[in-house]
Amino acid sequence: MSLQSTPPANPARRRWLRVAWIATFTPICAGLLIAGFAFHWAFLLAAALWGGALGCVLRMESLDHRSRSVAQASPRQQLAKAGWLFLAIALIFASAGVVSAAFR
Repeated sequence: MSLQSTPPANPARRRWLRVAWIATFTPICAGLLIAGFAFHWAFLLAAALWGGALGCVLRMESLDHRSRSVAQASPRQQLAKAGWLFLAIALIFASAGVVSAAFR
């Protein structure tokens, strides 16, 4: 049984993934910023948390690029990618908790 290697890193794919992630997060962050300045401060904190989640996702993408450039990704690289993605999800849920707690 041979090991299956991952496909090589493609710079155009990497660029489009980064653009797609930014395009996904930008309307959410912009809406939270507008709501924060117009209505309540909790939305500003939620926007900051979503910005942090975007940073985590972009970091995970850069680690994915590094792991695709080698034939076999190490478990440490895979765990690092999973950790950044988990942190992004935790920040998104934390932003929902902040907004929910502000209106109780």
